[in-house]
Amino acid sequence: FVCVIVQYKAKINSDKVAKLIRDASTSVKISRKQVNFQHAPPDTSALLTGFEFNGVSPFGMSTALPVIVSAPVLELPYIWLGGGAHDVKLKVSVTQCVQSLSAIAGDVSESRQHALTTPLQN
Repeated sequence: FVCVIVQYKAKINSDKVAKLIRDASTSVKISRKQVNFQHAPPDTSALLTGFEFNGVSPFGMSTALPVIVSAPVLELPYIWLGGGAHDVKLKVSVTQCVQSLSAIAGDVSESRQHALTTPLQN
């Protein structure tokens, strides 16, 4: 499991996340079959993070998970993250967030508009 931070206006691209994870592994070569990216079900997410849906924060998770930050987030001075409860948000400096979480940055998202207008392929 990994924690992925994207902007609200973006959508996680699972193929890009899988590629980043495979490429980031320096000691062991990871094949495509070994990476199966999908959103964790709410009960699994709550168990891993200690937070409920819409309140997940990369800070204070009950399980230490690797954190990936989408590249466009790096262009922002700060970002709003889940603050541990449904209606609580946390404003964090992007630089401090990446440094304190030892996050990996990469191209792992696409705009929601692009996702809605791109035709599906069989």
